[in-house]
Amino acid sequence: MNSSSITRIVKRAALAIAIYLVVSLPLIFLSVSYKNEKDHLSFLAHLGAQKISTYIYVNGALWDYQGARLSELVHLNASSEKQFDQTAFTLDGKVIFGGEGALSWFTAEQSADILRAGEPVGRLRVRTSILPMFIDTGLVATFAAIIALLAYVAIRYWPLRFINQTLTRIQLAQKNKSEALESLKKTKRALADRTERLLEAQKIGKIGDWSLNLADNVFFLSAVTRSMFKVTNSDEHRSWDDLSKQISERDRDLFEEAVKHAIKTCGSASLDLDVTLGDFTTVRMSVSFAAVPDKSGKPYKITGTIQDISERREAEIQLENLAYFDPLTGLANRTMFKRELADISRRLDRGENASGALFLLDLDRFKEVNDSLGHAAGDELLCKVSQQISQKFRGESFCARLGGDEFAVILRETDVDVVNTYADQLIEAISQPFMIANGKVSISTSIGVATFPSDGTNHETLITHADLALYRAKELGRGQFARFAPEMSAVAIRKMALAHDLREAVKKEDELQVWFQPQIDIHHDKIVGFEALMRWEHPEMGFISPTEFIPLAESSSLICDVGHWVLSESVRVAKRWIDEGNPPYEVAVNVSAAQIWQGSIEYEIADILRETGLPPHLLCIELTESLFVDHAEFSVRQTLGKLKALGVTLALDDFGTGYSSLGYLIQLPFDKLKIDRVFVAEAHKSERMQHILKGIIALGKGLGMVIVAEGVETPMELALLKDLDCDQIQGFLYARPAPRDVIIQTTKRAMARQRSAA
Repeated sequence: MNSSSITRIVKRAALAIAIYLVVSLPLIFLSVSYKNEKDHLSFLAHLGAQKISTYIYVNGALWDYQGARLSELVHLNASSEKQFDQTAFTLDGKVIFGGEGALSWFTAEQSADILRAGEPVGRLRVRTSILPMFIDTGLVATFAAIIALLAYVAIRYWPLRFINQTLTRIQLAQKNKSEALESLKKTKRALADRTERLLEAQKIGKIGDWSLNLADNVFFLSAVTRSMFKVTNSDEHRSWDDLSKQISERDRDLFEEAVKHAIKTCGSASLDLDVTLGDFTTVRMSVSFAAVPDKSGKPYKITGTIQDISERREAEIQLENLAYFDPLTGLANRTMFKRELADISRRLDRGENASGALFLLDLDRFKEVNDSLGHAAGDELLCKVSQQISQKFRGESFCARLGGDEFAVILRETDVDVVNTYADQLIEAISQPFMIANGKVSISTSIGVATFPSDGTNHETLITHADLALYRAKELGRGQFARFAPEMSAVAIRKMALAHDLREAVKKEDELQVWFQPQIDIHHDKIVGFEALMRWEHPEMGFISPTEFIPLAESSSLICDVGHWVLSESVRVAKRWIDEGNPPYEVAVNVSAAQIWQGSIEYEIADILRETGLPPHLLCIELTESLFVDHAEFSVRQTLGKLKALGVTLALDDFGTGYSSLGYLIQLPFDKLKIDRVFVAEAHKSERMQHILKGIIALGKGLGMVIVAEGVETPMELALLKDLDCDQIQGFLYARPAPRDVIIQTTKRAMARQRSAA
């Protein structure tokens, strides 16, 4: 390449560079300047819009009516070299302020949303003239031409270097401005988020804040506080007197004294006050405040919080009611009852005249209603009974529900005749039929009475003596009352101790035993089954008679637990006999009426049979006629039908000794009829009794039942029963009840002796 070519290339390059500088430099300057101007206007628009949004957040009316104040808020410095036109207008174009500036048509503008409560209500537009920018661009073009000329001459050495440095500074400035703007946006967003969370937390917790400037007596309530007070006034400040007037007269002096003391000592205080709201409702509020000192230590303002604690106060009242009152009936509960009785004891200890009587009531047959008709019916009945008790002793006594169907009444300043009269009237009132949702139900009550101070001055002694009297009343029968007498103690205390020990024995299961008595087929001379009989060997008293502890179980609601244990143990023994190689013997278990009425006996039996694997037909459930007394036959029929569906055998026990009815035999699915010993023992002495016995046997067999005679003790009785075509017998003639491990062999030996004797 020759020098001319190099020169031509250099000239062309220089010319290209010069042309490039002449054209591009003014364009770049114009573009960058215009962008900077737009960014600057955007910054001013967002800054002004944020100021307006913040200002109108507290009071939205400023947006509509305070255009001048808003204009001052965003007013730019008048000494600025540039002329700016700021215009605020609503979303529908209505101008709030601005818009009157006269700018040339060479202008640039930017706008930003004005928000209120997070929602846009208008926009702020900022405009400025860009005519100076075009003038500057012309100057830059001139300068670029000079530079291009120099570059053309100097082969673009120093002009390009200068331009690069200039552009670098411009970019750096742009970057710094962008970073500052982004930082400002983040700060504003964080502040808005914290403010929103604080307001939301205050609303949820019903906590507001307030302050009082002591210098100028300016009183401030936050938006949440004004909302809590239901203040309709939209002014930011309310007077101190306005707040004081809303505090109840009872608490006003206390509040004002606490404020004065806080100012005097530069301290703090917290009070619970009754406050009347703007809608004239009264609520309970907790007010906390503290005096704020200046640098010299002198208080210059008071700041505080206020919280609506009405719901908490209501909850405290409800908790107090739950602690001392029965939620179902509204009567005092056991805790309140003990406090009342303890107060009487303290008065007696101080020698005060505090005579009176303690009634303990226990409802008769309530459990039957509760089990057969359901807990809802039982609860309704308890409410009806509590109303009767309250009405009978209105204004003259203390009434309480101790739990379940147990009630207590404390009568004050009463004599002997009044006590007896009240007891009779109360028994009569509760014995009347009660109308509930399920229909009419009839119950009664047993009452034990202990008077004070004659029967005791200590509250524990009074309860014990009233409890002993209640035991005596139950022994007398339903619907009776008994007053405590010293001679009750020994017998009643033994019964109470036995009831307690029996409850523990059921839990332990090592004191209770199941003994068995055989049932013999007298026509085929073979063992067909065994009746399970419960025995209790007390660790200190030895064997307790069933005639003593079974009634205790029934009266103390233990009969269901005891019955379940006997049923489960008997079925397990019957299955064990089969597993040991014995013939399959039927086991008969007596089930109480309470077990039937509780409504789950069929599930218990099904579970026991499933667990043990005993064939259902080898289990005989014996029921007495007391099951049908004062009870719905339909409910009993349903339960017996479910038992029959399981495949078990049903026997009607002690037939003829209770409320016998042919309807039971005809309509209910009994498989066996057990004749009580009273008929067997008297039959060989009375021809009339023989006819009765013969008729019972004929009736049962006519209905397809197996007839079992109980209490057979002599060969004469056995012979008579054979002649009357009885099927099976049970009694001492063959064997007395014995433990499971010996009863089979004992019975076989007794049968062998009978054959030899015959």
